[in-house]
Amino acid sequence: MDYNRYASIIIEQQDTICYICDIDTYELMYVSPAGRRIVGAVSDAGWLGHKCYKLIQGRDAPCPFCTNSKLRQGEKYCWEFFNPNLQRYVALEDTLVDIDGKLCRLEMATDITDQKMAIHELKNQLTAEEALVHCIQTLTLESDMKLAIDRLLENICKFYAGSRAYIFEYEFENKIIKNTYEWCAEGVSHEIENLQNIPIEYIAGWNRMFAERGEFFITSLSGDLDHNSEEYRILDAQGIKSLIAAPLLKDEKIIGFLGVDDPTVNTEDKTLLRSVTCFALADIEKRRLLKQLEYMSYNDALTGLQNRNKYIDVLQSYNERQPERLGILFLDLNGMKAANDSYGHAYGDYLLSHAAEILRRNMGDNSFRIGGDEFVSLCENISKEEFEKRVDSLRCEVREDKDCSAAVGFVWKSGDFSFNEGISYAERLMYSEKQDYYRHILDHGREHRIGVSGQVWEEIDNGRFVVHLQPVVELESGMIVGAEALVRKVGTEGRLIAPDKFISQYEVEGVIWHVDFYVFETVCTMLNRWLNAGVSLKVSVNFSRYTLIKPSLVHDLLSICERHGVSPKMLNIEVTESVSQVDRDQLAKIVDDLKSAGFFIVLDDFGTKYSNLSILSAVDFDWVKLDKSLVADIEYNIRSRMVVKETLRMCGDFNGTKLLAEGIETEGQLKLLNGYRCDYGQGFYFSKPLPIEDFEELYREGSFLPRMDSGAQPAGYLKN
Repeated sequence: MDYNRYASIIIEQQDTICYICDIDTYELMYVSPAGRRIVGAVSDAGWLGHKCYKLIQGRDAPCPFCTNSKLRQGEKYCWEFFNPNLQRYVALEDTLVDIDGKLCRLEMATDITDQKMAIHELKNQLTAEEALVHCIQTLTLESDMKLAIDRLLENICKFYAGSRAYIFEYEFENKIIKNTYEWCAEGVSHEIENLQNIPIEYIAGWNRMFAERGEFFITSLSGDLDHNSEEYRILDAQGIKSLIAAPLLKDEKIIGFLGVDDPTVNTEDKTLLRSVTCFALADIEKRRLLKQLEYMSYNDALTGLQNRNKYIDVLQSYNERQPERLGILFLDLNGMKAANDSYGHAYGDYLLSHAAEILRRNMGDNSFRIGGDEFVSLCENISKEEFEKRVDSLRCEVREDKDCSAAVGFVWKSGDFSFNEGISYAERLMYSEKQDYYRHILDHGREHRIGVSGQVWEEIDNGRFVVHLQPVVELESGMIVGAEALVRKVGTEGRLIAPDKFISQYEVEGVIWHVDFYVFETVCTMLNRWLNAGVSLKVSVNFSRYTLIKPSLVHDLLSICERHGVSPKMLNIEVTESVSQVDRDQLAKIVDDLKSAGFFIVLDDFGTKYSNLSILSAVDFDWVKLDKSLVADIEYNIRSRMVVKETLRMCGDFNGTKLLAEGIETEGQLKLLNGYRCDYGQGFYFSKPLPIEDFEELYREGSFLPRMDSGAQPAGYLKN
């Protein structure tokens, strides 16, 4: 037996992996039995003449790492390689051999997969421990909890060389899961917004695997999951091919999980994933505790609505970012003190909670309990139509509810507006409506009187308010053409108290409308009597801005007119300069509604503040009254005369708006105003305010008031 035969027997008996190939053509000339088994080529036909790169490496062209160019005859070239086609680690020894005068490549291979895996496992263990230490340091040193969790996920994702790491938490009460944290590798899209409120039933299979195995690895989404399942649909939509996950356990109950998408290394080692869950759990519990404390700080424990602290924060945030559109609603429960006194505080608590449910149901979650029985809703970036629809729904529900009685005020604003003014306006509307409740109680015979509102009605019932009339004179003729109704209060000693001593207080208390309506009703009673006597004079009645914003104002005024048989055309509604504090659009609507109902509208006290000019530009008044402060020094102050002349010119340009000067006290003032063709006037020069009986006597006598010429019409002439 020759040497080559012995060598062949030795190779085959030792189960040595080797092959010989032509270095020019790469064709295999010999493959040892052990090599044939590995590549699956049992017969000679399965390997002889085949390309080495095709059979061994599974390639269609010579390997880019081929060592042919590095081989030298008589020398050995040793290297290591992981063959992905065979999934094996090998130690290689290449050399050139002469076969029949041709140099060929001889490659001897030793399988070192087991040794490599042992080393790799040791390295992984060290790497996992290092990663765990890094994770602990991150959680310990980072004060920002969200940032700490994000960095924790980053460490985990990088350890597994994945695309995305995340935490999901369960909400068992709502039967959903939510993606609460995520970290994405560069170029990977964020999915957290798309993974909210997922039905917990979608991951029922995962929960079973968590319970049975703890951590699990889905190596192939396509091969491991049912393609008709929701979990497959959700994962496939994100382009996920594989994932590894570990449960978050609290008291042996799964409350969430931590996962990594598309891990590519260390997948056989779930130690890190398992270890960090306890740290993630600790921080999640800490966050939940802080969230609970924050909830208690910003939410009302009784009703579940946001509280005054949160309300103030929201208002402050508007200083930096004000909504383009804002609906504001104030709600105040009626009769809470009586309910608590009569039925106990448990019933009062029920009423508050019940009202909160109605408010939240109709106005949304951005609702607040800001006081004992006071509530506010802020509807950001909502259309006017939608907001009014919500308000109508709420008012309808309150109206039909057997337990809940409430006063409501609301306003909708858009564009460049002051949210503070809008809030104040809605609150005033609410207080105005609340007085309707008080009046209803008083009209229906309640024995007790309620607060300031009750006191005012007692004073009205006891004749503590009286109406005086001050003549309005046509300056050209000197004729009485109407009167202004002025309210006076009778003191305990019978002395008259001027309006400036009590009006502002009643406005603050929100009860001024009682006085305004008393004066209006008194005037309508008087006008009815005059009509029956054949007298037709126009009378002006003053209304506070708080009364003007009463939602049912026009309806209530028309009802009073109808009850007394008086036409609205016989009445001037006077609004003072302070009406400028009312929302401009709302004021224009109020005036339009009053004018449409037939009333004449007069702007009182013009010239006291600069804001009058902006009011004139926005509202169509029938008459404008010059404030007495301008008239007082018109004889001596050229600036006052210029203002009066310009005002007259403006009124002439305002489609026939008439001008009335009040506070005329001297003949010189009268001459100047008449020379400027001022339409009407009133003041002590003509007459002081008179009791109704005295005014009627003056009118019946037909006495001329001081005038500029002797050719005037007889007293009683009414200019139409």
